[in-house]
Amino acid sequence: MLTQVDVTRFASYQWGMRAGLTKGLEQGLERGIERGIQQGLERGIERGMKQGIERGMTQGVKIGKMEGKVEGRTEGEREKSRAIACNLLSLGVLAEADIAKVTGLTLEELQQIKNEH
Repeated sequence: MLTQVDVTRFASYQWGMRAGLTKGLEQGLERGIERGIQQGLERGIERGMKQGIERGMTQGVKIGKMEGKVEGRTEGEREKSRAIACNLLSLGVLAEADIAKVTGLTLEELQQIKNEH
C-alpha cells in the first residue's frame, strides 16, 4: 500500500522529470540553433569564397585576353611601322624626318632599322 509520502515523492519525481525534460529541450534547442547558425555561416563563407574565386578568375581571364589583344595590336602596328619605314628608307625618296612623321617612329628607331638592314 502506498503512503501519502510515497505519492508525494512520486509526484515530485514526475514534476522534476517534466521540468528537467523541458529545460533539457530548451537548452538542446538553443545549442542546436547556435551550432546550426555556426555551420550555416561556415558553409556560406565557403560557398561565397568559392564563387568569388570563380568570378575573379573568369574576370581575370577576360581582362588578360583584352590586355593581350591590345598589346598584340600595339606590337603589330609597331612592326608594321618598322616594315614601312624599312621600305621607305630603301627607296631613298623621303628624308628620315618625314619617314619618322609618317610612321610614328623616332629618328633613333629609324637609325636602328638602317643599321639592321
